[in-house]
Amino acid sequence: GGAQPIAEAPKYRVVRSFLEAHP
Repeated sequence: GGAQPIAEAPKYRVVRSFLEAHP
């Protein structure tokens, strides 16, 4: 979320996956 959104995008996707797998 800053100067390198490309590096942050995959990280957030991983977090979202965990949140969905472990609500």
